[in-house]
Amino acid sequence: LGIDPRTTGERLQDQLKNIDTSTPQGLIDAARAVESIDPIRANTLRQAAVELRQKNEDREKANRIQDLQIKEAERQDKDRQEQVRIRTANAEKYRLAGMPEAHAETAVRTPARAPRAMPTAAAGPFGMSIGTCHGHEP
Repeated sequence: LGIDPRTTGERLQDQLKNIDTSTPQGLIDAARAVESIDPIRANTLRQAAVELRQKNEDREKANRIQDLQIKEAERQDKDRQEQVRIRTANAEKYRLAGMPEAHAETAVRTPARAPRAMPTAAAGPFGMSIGTCHGHEP
């Protein structure tokens, strides 16, 4: 006769049976299917889709950060291993050359410090002062 004898719940269940509601897109599809039967539930499904999408994006972001942290830790470990290898090789070179190990370069060098400056006049109008340099350390 053209009238659907099923209850609202039965019609709703029939429309949702092939939709995967575990994904944001599935929740949106479910909201579209439910819109004509239950608009309030459709809005609830749309809100759940937004929340699930945000949760998934947050999880992906946390995973990317964790991957970057792991890669950085691996890089630092490789750097440390290379430094140990270089120190060991240098110590072996000095040992084979007959030099005491105390003279061996076993540490990474740092650049020399700049000479100390002594101001000879008060700072000028732009906060600049002229000084003399001494090439010795205190």
